[in-house]
Amino acid sequence: MAGRYVFTPARQAALANARRARKRKSKRRYSSNPVARGQGKSGFQKNFVPYLRVNKRSQTAGFNAGSIVPGTGKRLVIGSYFRVENKGSKGAFDRAITRGANVAFPHGTTRGRVRKYVKNNVTITNPAIRANVGKHQARLSTSRGAGPTITLRRGKHKTPLSKSRAGVKKYDRRMKSIAGKKARPQRRSVS
Repeated sequence: MAGRYVFTPARQAALANARRARKRKSKRRYSSNPVARGQGKSGFQKNFVPYLRVNKRSQTAGFNAGSIVPGTGKRLVIGSYFRVENKGSKGAFDRAITRGANVAFPHGTTRGRVRKYVKNNVTITNPAIRANVGKHQARLSTSRGAGPTITLRRGKHKTPLSKSRAGVKKYDRRMKSIAGKKARPQRRSVS
């Protein structure tokens, strides 16, 4: 008598289709022509991508560059970055906003109560926005600790805008679900 999970030809075909779909989805398409992609020193110049990332917690400047080693088909990639981080969780930007809000909406007034109500009951999600600036592209994204983040890089971002929007929504849902929760203890005992 056959077992409950028999590897039938239909299941085998479904598994093969799933594997092919996963390969198609995850594989980045590169030109098979090394000259078109850039090789040697000229390849580094062609594929040099500087970037700048700014949020209320830190500012990062860096670059990525890649080239194909002539005659080998091997790709060589380098990159580096420089980051300045704010010391406290509340930076100058946060303090300036708080000061302005305290002047415009003082505590103990009707405006202050409206401010408190809006803070407790209104949620503004971070949209995924792109803007072209010459040969560069600016992107508004999100970060768990630092909130809205602006990224400026040479060329276009590889991720399509629709995928970025979906990712931001998924990220916001996840952060909302884990807010205030403690980490789950390990099931196995440490001995």
